[in-house]
Amino acid sequence: MKLFTDIASYFGLSPQSEREDSNIYHLRIDSRKVESGDLFIAVAGLHADGHDYIASAIDRGASMVLAERIPAGVAEHASRICMIPQLQDRIADLCKYFYDDPSAQLELIGVTGTNGKTTVTKSLYALLSDLDVKCGMISTIDIRYADQIIDAELTTPAVVDLYRILADMRGADITHVVMEVSSHALVQGRVEGIDFSIAVFTNISRDHLDYHETFRKYIDAKKLLFDGLSADAIAMINKDEKHASYIMQNSSATLRGYSLRSLTDYKGKIIDLDGAGMRLMINSREVITRMTGRFNAYNLLAIYGVAIELGYSQEDVLLSLSRLLPPRGRLQQVNSSTGIHAYVDYAHTPDALSNVLTTLRELRERNAQIYCVIGCGGDRDKGKRPQMAEAACRLSDLALLTSDNPRSEDPWNILKDMTTGLGYDNYRVIVDREEAIQRAVSLAERGDFILVAGKGHETYQIIGSDRIEFDDAEVLNNALKHKN
Repeated sequence: MKLFTDIASYFGLSPQSEREDSNIYHLRIDSRKVESGDLFIAVAGLHADGHDYIASAIDRGASMVLAERIPAGVAEHASRICMIPQLQDRIADLCKYFYDDPSAQLELIGVTGTNGKTTVTKSLYALLSDLDVKCGMISTIDIRYADQIIDAELTTPAVVDLYRILADMRGADITHVVMEVSSHALVQGRVEGIDFSIAVFTNISRDHLDYHETFRKYIDAKKLLFDGLSADAIAMINKDEKHASYIMQNSSATLRGYSLRSLTDYKGKIIDLDGAGMRLMINSREVITRMTGRFNAYNLLAIYGVAIELGYSQEDVLLSLSRLLPPRGRLQQVNSSTGIHAYVDYAHTPDALSNVLTTLRELRERNAQIYCVIGCGGDRDKGKRPQMAEAACRLSDLALLTSDNPRSEDPWNILKDMTTGLGYDNYRVIVDREEAIQRAVSLAERGDFILVAGKGHETYQIIGSDRIEFDDAEVLNNALKHKN
């Protein structure tokens, strides 16, 4: 909490009204979240302009408003509105001041990359918690600290929300926080002013080009995290990723690498793997894990490296590593008495889908079939649609191309984009996702594999403007139960 007079002074403003001695309890950038005593910050966003919601914020109890202009229709509230030129560029500094720079008092680990962010973040949180660390987590799925579990609205919260969450974590005596850092968040300044102790780079491949436009701009967005690290920070980099050296080009941080292919700080080797897990060698020490697949070997190396850099012993880290379970929706096995190996995975990029299907090909016995159920999201990067279909057909025996989250698009048009020019014939188009899953189950026999990909942990479909309950794991499990 701060007095508004202190905030006004921070901006170099002279007192303008009797309300400037108001107590301010929180900063808000979303008028729908405003509560009594909050300060509403009105700025233009991607989809809405906060200036249009000033009256609404005041009606909800905002004590004061910061804005770049006073729009028509709110003159009656002028005494509560302070105009700040270029306010958008000053929000992060204001948050840092208002919440007393919470990241400086936390060991903050940021995880970025195209694939693996959620697995690394949630698994590192689980490992540190297992080591009795008072740890918090900010992920695509949820935010966790102390006894709090909060559904996530964005992979990385808006800057105002992020500073408040970190301040709340500090207030709950949290010492370490692991968080996903998305490319959107980096470009939009959502982590501006945040002091990361360690930043992890997993990998990069095509994604979000509907937003970033080009792959180079996408890489440059990820690179921002490492450009902003201090000299005291550590950059934990996948050295087998061909863009790793570019990511580190302008970084002042200390470089630490992990690899399955070359000698580096954290060197791993897969000894063997099966559907239940794998045996790894990490820096000449063996560990048996309950996560499987080459892509997960990289994730585990990153987790191990971060824990060691934080000062925990090799023995303790390896023991905790052996206890980790795959996060929900990440190569999540759906149990079945039918003997069919059925999995749900979030893979929604060509690279991620290829990684998961390659793992299943390594696990299957001779003559076992792989059935892949996959779709592509609407209102998103159209260029990757044929690449997703190509990966599914190339690496499975039968691809069942279906609907994902079509949003405002016609699902048939999305499927047309996926199949146009597709040089394979081992696919079927079934627009209804539940029907596609049921078809895969009806075709599969004992020993075969089913992968339902693209949605993972999500428990809904977005069709038009409607959010409909739909859980891949539940639908798959029910279909397996009723298989004759």
